[in-house]
This record gives sequence, structure tokens and C-alpha cells, in this order.
Amino acid sequence: MLEAFSLGLDIDSPDLAPLKSGLFWQAAFKLDWADDQFLQALYLLDTYTQNGGTGIRERYEAESSTYVTELFAERLPRQIALFIGTGIHSLRSALDTAVSMIVREAGGKQDMRVAFPFHSTESGLRASFEPGRRTCPDCGNTRNTKASMALIRSSVPDLERLVFEVFQPWEAGNYPLWALNKLDNLQKHQMLVTVLTTTSGAIDYITAEGVTNRSSLWTIQPGMVMEIQRSRRPLNVTKAPTISSELRFPKNVPFAGELVFDIVGRLYKLVRSILIAMQAHFEGGQSALADGTISTKIAL
Repeated sequence: MLEAFSLGLDIDSPDLAPLKSGLFWQAAFKLDWADDQFLQALYLLDTYTQNGGTGIRERYEAESSTYVTELFAERLPRQIALFIGTGIHSLRSALDTAVSMIVREAGGKQDMRVAFPFHSTESGLRASFEPGRRTCPDCGNTRNTKASMALIRSSVPDLERLVFEVFQPWEAGNYPLWALNKLDNLQKHQMLVTVLTTTSGAIDYITAEGVTNRSSLWTIQPGMVMEIQRSRRPLNVTKAPTISSELRFPKNVPFAGELVFDIVGRLYKLVRSILIAMQAHFEGGQSALADGTISTKIAL
């Protein structure tokens, strides 16, 4: 754990102690791993900023006998996108692992794949719990199809109720939860979760020509150099430069334009709350259902 950096995630909260010692310990381990990946990305961003990946510099231009002050930003370390994507996948995987352990301990078949249910719509998700019929577009034959979530319904009906009454993992029901699955699918099957980076710099100074600057802020993208000032003498700096870089999700993905570390912190806390609710319901005898129905406890 990187103690010098924080996303405000209380990974060692007492509420997580039951997760780490019972049925959900593997899911809790993946939650820890997601926290570590996000902090690694935050650490790399801070290192990039502090160690010269971006900054304000002054260079001498011999042909014009001029001192040129510039704001610059190198490309971000590629590992940042990888760490963010891995952290998102770990959160999604923690939910799958929790469901798998519940179904297994409730007597479900060990050789069948089971995952945390997601769908873009509530009706589509409900259909995944029901058998149906499918017509082949090529041959025209119609056959019966199994419900993809049949194992949850047959083994742990309480879990099906929790999905629809509490978690609501479809776009119009619980958007952040649906978006977590969407982001994970994007980074697994199409691309890394790319991020937009904006670097901002400020410096207060007086030039030999008498030009004074205070509180101006310049903003650039990675790989850019921006000229701030030209002077026949080095700048008289009256306030040391400040540099900051922020990451935002790009267009055409969930949370477009929002700050990456704010969002992954929210997603972490969302997954943590779901795991705590499932643990309390299935191991702690504390109902997570709206009507207070207590589950038959499932315990190792």
C-alpha cells in the first residue's frame, strides 16, 4: 500500500474484517488489489509531475538573444492506463467471485460458470433468469434456450431478489454499477481505458521589459509545448511555478469528461458496499432486502 497517496478509500475499515475471514475473502482480496492498482496509477501521475514529465522551463534562444519561458508536458507513462484498467477489472471480478462463492456454498453445480448479473435494461436482465426460445437466423429452426442465470435462481433465490430489489445493475437502475461492467468490457475486449490528460501551470514573474504576470494559468495536453513569455533577460520569478495534471475519461465511454480518480474511488466504494451487504445477508443474518426477510445463512 502506498501510504503517501490516498483516494479516500478506507480499505482497512472494520466493516471489511468479516469479508476477509469468511465466505467472501477472495472477493475482498480482489477489492484490495483494485485499491492497490488505483494507487499505483496515482503514484505514477505524481511521479510524472514531480520528476520532470511536465513543468515550466526557460531556455536561451541564441539567434534572437532571447530568453524563452515555456510550459511543457511529455506523454504520460503508458502504465497509468493499464493500472486503471486492471483496477476496474478487479472491482468487476470481485463481484463475480462473491456470487460464485455464494452459489457454490449453497450447493450449486461446481462446473457451471456463474457471474454477477448485468444488463443494459431491467427487462433484459429479467429475461436472463428465464428459459426461452431462439430461432436460428440461417436455418429457421427454433429451439429452447437455457436461462443464463438459472443457477442463481435455483441455488440462491435471495440473490436474485437482491439483484433486482437492491443492486439494480442496469443502466437506468444503478448507472455507476452498470458503467463499471461497461468499462471493464471495453478495456478487456476493445482497448485500454484511455484517459484525457490536462496539465496546468502557473508562474508569477516580472520581465526586464517591465511585463508583470500574476495568477495566469496556462493549460496544455500531453506532448505539447506552449510559449509563455519572451524577454532579453531571465525572468524575475516572484512566485515559484505550480504544476498539476488531471485525468478525465474520454468521449464515448461511461463517465465521459469526469475525473478518473474521483470515479474509480466511487466505484470502489460501490463494490465494497455491495460485498458488505451480501456478507451481512448471507453470513451475518442481517437482511439486505427491502422487506427485511432474513436469509438462511450460508457459511463455510
